[in-house]
This record gives sequence, structure tokens and C-alpha cells, in this order.
Amino acid sequence: MNRTKLISGMTIIALLGTTAAAMARDDNGPKMGQRGAGGPGGAMLIEQFDAIDADANGEITQAEIEAHAKARFDAADSDGNGSLSADELKAQAEERRAERMARMQERMIDRADENDDGEISFDEMKRAPMDKMFDRVDADDSGSLSKEELDEMAKRFADRRGGPRGHGDRPER
Repeated sequence: MNRTKLISGMTIIALLGTTAAAMARDDNGPKMGQRGAGGPGGAMLIEQFDAIDADANGEITQAEIEAHAKARFDAADSDGNGSLSADELKAQAEERRAERMARMQERMIDRADENDDGEISFDEMKRAPMDKMFDRVDADDSGSLSKEELDEMAKRFADRRGGPRGHGDRPER
């Protein structure tokens, strides 16, 4: 298989994979300070579903998924040569990252902005789930966190995420 076909095939698989992953996410998404499986979910799911559902019938077909992947591929193919270079892949990844960050920032403001001024003050941010998390980690109710309590929190988090750094039973390096 030549390099161009390999890169094109891998790109299509990656595009389909990100689309499928976005569609599989939980509809509610995480709250401020939380990370859901794969990150924010609800808004991205709806955006992706609507973009893929070309005939707007409320269902997506394999043909619609393939057409969506082809459109994303073509959008990334800035020189129109039918294949993606490393620079084109990098540009596409940076664009998607910027879009995700913008959505994340909007959600963060929507969740924490209590006075609806479009900004988050320190007091508004402070009221976020940090107090609740502090209370959960402070196992002995001392009003302070020990290294042991933080170690236990990290262990529980790793167990919930499937092991160290979210990689199941894979040993730490």
C-alpha cells in the first residue's frame, strides 16, 4: 500500500472514530471541574449528530457517516490533492482543538456565571465544586488535607478511570 493511501485511510478511520466517540458521549456532559469519559458530551453529541444527519430525519445511515467523513477530509485537504499531508493534519487538529476550547470556555462561563455578566469572578469560581471536593477528600474532617488524603484521592480517581493514567491495569512507568 502506498503512503498516500495509508495516510488517507488512517485519516478516514480517525475522522469516523472521533465522530463515533462524540456520538457515544453522555447527553448531560460533566459539570465544571469534572471530567466525563472522553470529556464534554451533550453539546458535541448534538452538533455531530445534526451535522451527520444530512436529511434531518432524526437517524443517521452509514452513507451519511461516510459523506460526513468525506466532507471533513475534503475540508482538511487544503491543497485539494486528495490526500492529507502532515501539515494539513496538524492544521486540522489545531482547528478542532480551538473549537473544543471555545465550547469548553462557553460552558464554563454558563455554569459558573451566577450574575449573568458573561464573566467569572473569583467568588463565582470559588463556589464551583471545589468546596464539595475538598470535603470529600478531607476524610478526617480536620479542615485541611494531608498528603495521605490526597494520595487516597488519586488512587480512587485512578481506580475509577481504569488504572494509572486511564490505562487499565497497565503498570506506571
